Amino acid sequence: MFGPNVHILGGNHNLSATECHLRYYLEPENKCSEILLENGVWVGAMSIILGGATLGEGAVLAAGSVLNGSIPPYSIAAGVPAKVKKRRFSTKAELELILSNTNSNYTVSELELIYEKFGI
Repeated sequence: MFGPNVHILGGNHNLSATECHLRYYLEPENKCSEILLENGVWVGAMSIILGGATLGEGAVLAAGSVLNGSIPPYSIAAGVPAKVKKRRFSTKAELELILSNTNSNYTVSELELIYEKFGI
């Protein structure tokens, strides 16, 4: 789901280019950073998603956020830059239910390891 006025921007500028002014410099296609939006994400109004970003399955990106990193599955992130605020589901039973109902590729054990890495 996307709120209004969401921007997804995959390109960037090579700030060290010396061939010409930046406005004339063309970055090779293989230098563009991938953007990954997994299933079931919700991106709030006026958010910006930049190259290299990953929004995990079922994650929520709050309105007005700027995402330039990774947000784990089934978590909520907000801010500029976007930071993980908390898990969407606080109990193992809730997490098992959503994973089952959405035919997720994740297991509860995998998500717990990911959440541990993010400190949530």
